[in-house]
Amino acid sequence: MKGKLTNSDDNFFEAKPISDSAVSIDIEKVKSLDQASIVALKKVISDENLNLEVKLISSIKDLDCLVEINKFYIQIVITGISSDEAIIPLKRWYKKNSAPQLILAMSIDEENGLIEFPGLITEKEFKNLIKEPNPKNKYVNIPINSFKGGINRLLSMIQILDLEALSREGLRESKIRINLLENLIFHRKKLSLGLLILAGIFATPSLFKPRLVYNLASISANKLEPIYTRSSSEENNIKICLLSPNSSFDGTKNIVNLSFDKPLIFPKTKVEKIIISKNGKIIWSREINSNKKSYKPIQWPIKPVEPNEEYLISFAQNSISSEEYLDITLKASPQKSFKKLSNEIKKIGSSKSAWIKNINNKLKKEQDMALALLFSEKAPDSKVIEKAKSTVINNNKCL
Repeated sequence: MKGKLTNSDDNFFEAKPISDSAVSIDIEKVKSLDQASIVALKKVISDENLNLEVKLISSIKDLDCLVEINKFYIQIVITGISSDEAIIPLKRWYKKNSAPQLILAMSIDEENGLIEFPGLITEKEFKNLIKEPNPKNKYVNIPINSFKGGINRLLSMIQILDLEALSREGLRESKIRINLLENLIFHRKKLSLGLLILAGIFATPSLFKPRLVYNLASISANKLEPIYTRSSSEENNIKICLLSPNSSFDGTKNIVNLSFDKPLIFPKTKVEKIIISKNGKIIWSREINSNKKSYKPIQWPIKPVEPNEEYLISFAQNSISSEEYLDITLKASPQKSFKKLSNEIKKIGSSKSAWIKNINNKLKKEQDMALALLFSEKAPDSKVIEKAKSTVINNNKCL
């Protein structure tokens, strides 16, 4: 006969060891991360020779899903394989008498098709952790180390416990009182899949897309402002969108404040010629094949930029006329804050997941560096990175 959940029972489940082995799935055959979680759960259940059916009830794609196993309702929250936290969508918890009974953390390495289940927390444990959250808050993040017992704890509970042992009452719509302040402070080590919550999570949390490809799809090129210093006229001015280097208009010229030595040159609109000059002298130029429908970035073609150096990069849409062009002034930062791309690459090493995580982390404040890493010849052979490159190449957003 199934028993009720007591403190001693709970201690028993917490003592269950976390499995050292990850579940391997064919990632190419699943269309979403919630589907991946179902496939992984079914594989675990099959490997354990258990007669349990997994039903998908609903999902927030690539973030969480609600499943039913043996009549228990389980919220699966999806994180990166090296995540420090899990983001818990709260919408399900405000449905009175229809809330999940358990929350299972699932960590996935999309690159290699590996899935781990760090553990779970019960509805009672969840309520003790967050103490009456504000219903205006859509998410709360919980440290991964709060999830106990691995997949074994889940399998034990849903087979041994009586259904009434775990309530579906949900959360009360009351004032916020987070009980995890020391653990919920914004960490620098965020989710490797790009799942980030802003530091203002206690008031109005903002969720970023969970994967590198999504983040890259949202970036925009900048439209270069025309400067009428030569023979160009406002009536005949050209329009060029530049993704990298990321420039801004200071009222007199398009300027790039460069923080590292080898930026990409990546126009997103048609150009026929690119010129790099320094102190009024042309030091590099290239004709661009105008028949191409899309352009790949050009690796920095001359010697690495030195701190405090200044270059002029000119873009022409008519290679015959040297009068129709747009310029950007590239200014390198001082020595103290200037970086070498090669040093950044050495720090990352050869790990595919480290590259993906590093590129994703740099997108917010160092977009030029993130793009230089993404298209670097040193980047590892990775399906995720290749898909990210394709996303950038085909992204035609321009501000």
